[in-house]
Order: sequence, then structure tokens, then C-alpha cells
Amino acid sequence: MVRIHGKVTDYNGRPVDSCTVLIYNPDFTEAYETTSDPQGLYTLDSIPKGRYAAIAAMRINEYPRELKVAHKDMKLEFWAWNVVADRDITLNIRYDKLELYGTTAFLEYGGRQEMQAKERYESPRLPKLCE
Repeated sequence: MVRIHGKVTDYNGRPVDSCTVLIYNPDFTEAYETTSDPQGLYTLDSIPKGRYAAIAAMRINEYPRELKVAHKDMKLEFWAWNVVADRDITLNIRYDKLELYGTTAFLEYGGRQEMQAKERYESPRLPKLCE
């Protein structure tokens, strides 16, 4: 068993409380979940060693699709892909308006080797989705 823990902060280093931190199985079902405390700290204990599809973190009420907060307070989520949990992991999560989905190197059958990076940025200069 391993322990995955860390601190969730915004890009200014302020703690993010009540942030849901999730681990996803390889088939993308939710495996484990916890929430950060007022200091932004979270812990997932007794996680079986293995490979997981991802670790994600977000506060759902701040997510743009939910339309529950003012545009200036909307935040995107954090994703860490292809997690190998073979020992205890400290993962300090920082998130705000930039979302990096991850990088993946792969070989497509009949194709060429590629590397891919996906990101999304919620810019205050873009048209507002809501107020």
C-alpha cells in the first residue's frame, strides 16, 4: 500500500480548501477520493500499489460549466496522467485558470511515434461565458 498526499494551492501559493482530489482506475472509473482541508492539505492512505489512469483535482462549484460563480472566480481542473503508484507520492497541486491535461507519448498502429500535449486556458480577455 502507498500514501498519496500533498497540498492544493492556487498559482499565488494560497491554500485551496474543499478541493476534491480523485484517483482514476485504468478503465477511468473513480478509485479513491478525498478533499483538501482549510490549509489545502489532502491525504489518500492505503492505496494499492499499481498503475492508475489519472489523479484529478477540482472544486466543482468553480468549474465554468457549472455556472455557479462569477466569471472571475471560475477555475479549471488539474490532471496528472499515467500515475505509477509504486511508492508513497507527494503531489503538490497548483491550479487556477490554466489546465494541463498532460503529455502522452504513443505509437499509433500503422502510424508514427508521436508526443502530444493538451492544455486549456481560461483567459479574462476572452468573451465571458456568464456573469
